[in-house]
Order: sequence, then structure tokens, then C-alpha cells
Amino acid sequence: MAFQESDERGSAVLRAAFRLAHTSGGPLRPEYILVAIAEGDGAAAEALQCSVPGGIRSVAFGDWGSAHGSPIAFHMQVQGAANDWSLGRGEDTTPEHLLVALIDQGNPGVVRALGAAHLDATVVRRRVLEAMGASPNTDPIAMPLFTAAGCGDRPPLPVDELPQDVWTALQQRQERLPLRRLHRRWHSGSLYLVERRAAWRLASRHGADLDQCHSLVHHHNHEVQRRMADAAPDLVQVHHPRSWTGGAPVPVLMRKRTWRTQTLRWMFSGWGCWFQNRVVSIRTAWFKATTLHYYWRKPKHVVGQL
Repeated sequence: MAFQESDERGSAVLRAAFRLAHTSGGPLRPEYILVAIAEGDGAAAEALQCSVPGGIRSVAFGDWGSAHGSPIAFHMQVQGAANDWSLGRGEDTTPEHLLVALIDQGNPGVVRALGAAHLDATVVRRRVLEAMGASPNTDPIAMPLFTAAGCGDRPPLPVDELPQDVWTALQQRQERLPLRRLHRRWHSGSLYLVERRAAWRLASRHGADLDQCHSLVHHHNHEVQRRMADAAPDLVQVHHPRSWTGGAPVPVLMRKRTWRTQTLRWMFSGWGCWFQNRVVSIRTAWFKATTLHYYWRKPKHVVGQL
């Protein structure tokens, strides 16, 4: 979540938190934002002053809260909540907004750090709200939803945490992949789209939540890509995907734009992309229709029941 340029104090806190994360050699965690706020200035820093030697920093660098989800997702949620709240109040996002969001989020690492520093989260929150001119009885800030696992900066859930009946069905699809039909580059793209849609449809049909759906699709697609790369290494590369157009970039002679070319560009911009999308859809439908019989076969290695 990006801060505006005018949010100087809030941006400074986040830069300091990222430096702490870089020093620790791990991802950015909400505890590091708490440390950056405490070592800054303003009402939020004053509310976090404690008698523990070394301050908040000395108690927040433990490996706390690492088993409670993605730390990257937690810090993004805090930033989003602070931004939404400050915008609703017509203010810039400051360390005070971040601190209230941290407390209202209830992240285990932040709660334990405050407890180890002998600070009462309720008292700290009330002091910050009073300094901001807000009511001490302000309702907890609404937290935005996490980015789904397997999307953006959130890693997918491990396979052993996913519905095993769905993963078993996907493994059986992997055994039946029509790898012998991969003769052209667009064949691999069509197969990828077919399997992606099939994985999502199967996960949704079995009642998987959003995190599980995205994670199942991610793991299934990775395995499909690996098998395609083994079967047709000249068409598919897992770690270094090629451009669908292939070949080296061709230099294009740029023409000087006149009012006529600008008008034509405005009238027909987007049509090339629209036609290309239609071509991809037709090719994918044709590839799926001509390879359905592969999925009717009994897999070589039956890994479970559907």
C-alpha cells in the first residue's frame, strides 16, 4: 500500500521498518513497524516509551508470531487499514494511525512485544487517540482482507494444508495430461489455461476457501508446467518462460505522429488485443475439445479416490 508524498512521518516509519527487516535478514513483520514507531517522534513514540532496557527493540526481535500466517500479508493489512482510516478522517497517514491499526489488528507478535515491554495496549491506544483529537472510545479500525495466498507477495499454502481430496483429483489430472499433443507453442499455452480453469473449478466445487483455491491452482499449474517442460523442453521452460511471439525483438521504425495517425490510433486502439484474446479463446476451446479423451483414461498411478 503506497503512502502519499505528503505522508512524510508515516513513510519514514515504513522505511525504518524495512531497514530493520533487512538487518534481520527476514521479511517485514508488524513488530518492526512497532519498533520504528517507538524510535521515532510524536505522540505514538511517546506512548510506546517503556522502562525495559533497550526499549521495544529489545523485546520485538524474537521469532514471535511466525506461525500465524504470512508476516508480509500482516504488514500490508496494517498499512491498508491505516490508510483507509486516515483518508476517512481527511488526514495524512502518520505513525499514530499506524500504531492504532497495529493494536486493533491484534497481531500475536505485536501483542507479545507490548506485553514484554510492560505496556497495556488499551492504555497506549487511548493515549494516541487523545493526542490525535479522536474519541478514546473510537471503534476498532476495520481491517482490509488479506491478499489471497499464492497471489502478490503472499506465498501459497503448503500442499499438506490443502484439501487432500481436491489435490488427489488434481494429481490424477496431472497423470492424464495430453502431453503428446504439444507440437506448437500455443498448444502449451492452451493446456496451461485449460488446467488452470479446471483446478479453480474443482477447488470451488469442493467448497475450498479463497486461499485454498489460489494455492491449489498455483501448485497444480507449477506441476503442469514442469511436466510440459519435461515433455517438450523446446516449447516450455519453467524458470525462464519465453515470449509467445518468439525470437529476438525486432527494431521498429517510429513514424512521426500527425493528427490523422493520432485519430486512427485513438479509434482502433485495443482492437488488436481484443482480437488476440478471441484467438486465444478459440484455440483453447479447440485444444480442450480435441484432448478430452485423454482425461477419460485411467491414470498410471492412482493416488486416491475422487
